[in-house]
Amino acid sequence: MSVAVMAQKNQTYLTLNNGVQIPQFGLGVYSIPAGEVTYNSVLTALKAGYRHIDTAHAYRNERSVGQAIKDSGIPRDSIWVTSKLWPNEYGEEVTPKQLDKKGYALTESLRIFINHPKIRHKVTHKSSELTNFATN
Repeated sequence: MSVAVMAQKNQTYLTLNNGVQIPQFGLGVYSIPAGEVTYNSVLTALKAGYRHIDTAHAYRNERSVGQAIKDSGIPRDSIWVTSKLWPNEYGEEVTPKQLDKKGYALTESLRIFINHPKIRHKVTHKSSELTNFATN
């Protein structure tokens, strides 16, 4: 039995309130540079049996995640992708547009969108340094 098959069989799941099961363990791609590094990390994790990938638009590596999922050959309905919306992306008018904008980069694998809590730091667009800003 391959390592990937063993890992998938040993994967533990959590049951959500609606009865849907989500893999308990996954790969988080925060701070992993977009491109080859993220792509290879996600592809390696999927080959090892991981079926849950956690990303966010602010990480700026969603396209690499999506490409690795596509290239893995694993059925998309067996992979959980979690991503996040920032507080400035909340609202009846804004949220649907943001979901459409982000969804294309992640293929049809996106399963959960999380409303990211307000935090006292944000990731700048030019670097991964944290910059302070005031929240309400």
